[in-house]
Amino acid sequence: MNPEGHGVDWLIAAILLLAAIIPGVVYIAYCFTLKKRRVDPTCPVCNGTDFSPKQTQDVLEDEGEGGDTGTPEEDTTPFSERSRYHTVLAAFGIGFGTIILVGLWTGIFGGIYYGITGDVPAQVEMMLSNVSLIAGTGSIMWLYFRYSDKTPNFLDIKIPSTKAVGIGALGTVVLLIAATGLEQVFRLFDITAAEHQIYELATAESGGISPEFLLLMIPIAILVIGPTEELIYRGVIQKSLYSKFSKSHAVVLTSLIFALVHFPAYLTSTAANATITVTTVFMLSLVLGKIYAHTENIVIPSLSHGLYNAVLFGLLYIEVAGMA
Repeated sequence: MNPEGHGVDWLIAAILLLAAIIPGVVYIAYCFTLKKRRVDPTCPVCNGTDFSPKQTQDVLEDEGEGGDTGTPEEDTTPFSERSRYHTVLAAFGIGFGTIILVGLWTGIFGGIYYGITGDVPAQVEMMLSNVSLIAGTGSIMWLYFRYSDKTPNFLDIKIPSTKAVGIGALGTVVLLIAATGLEQVFRLFDITAAEHQIYELATAESGGISPEFLLLMIPIAILVIGPTEELIYRGVIQKSLYSKFSKSHAVVLTSLIFALVHFPAYLTSTAANATITVTTVFMLSLVLGKIYAHTENIVIPSLSHGLYNAVLFGLLYIEVAGMA
């Protein structure tokens, strides 16, 4: 990538990443405040539950004799409506916070490697980025369970049935067909989409990655990339949105977050081209979201996501190895 040629794009990416810190910090501060208030069982947001006025009244009545059982004063702005903003804020905070943490871990690991060897080749950088993806996902999951009332049982990690595995495999086919179809539509209107940074490295004349390294990325896509991203965006963000939105709306909101956080990875040309590509990412994320909403098992969209990326790495290997 040439920073001098696309200074505006780099500036936009930097602003987006810096702005993403704000919702994450606000969310953690908000949850820290809630932890202090959980001693009050009538608190409308205690333990992650938003009680309606009637539910709050039921809690008061269950406190026993002597409790104030009067009808609570009507709230002209129901908390259930106000808390939607908190839910969306939390979702954006988790999504962008994950990317920030992955970036921080990449910097740490890369800095250590550079300090030892004096150089960080492209292939090493890609391996470190995948290790950082695991570390960043683990960090955001720890923060999520630390500052919310949720436990790891919140995650829908189940042994899939044969039918569910079939749905995952079919999902991969749908993703590939959808991606190919969108690419053809873009070509029809003479729209140029941006290429992912990995494609740029794989096709670079020098200083890039070898074709053989792409073969290594195939199992990494299935075992690391698919599961970690789906764990965050479907297992945590999408499911957490269910409390305030319908499943369909949760899928759309999650896909919007998923697409936005991938924007910097496609800044290999102009911001306009990256936006076109991110639109494709959004559409593909809708498919993954629907798969999760239907199966309620995070393993299935992880399988679809991982296999989809694996196929792309395989096709890229065929292209750069001169086999096509």
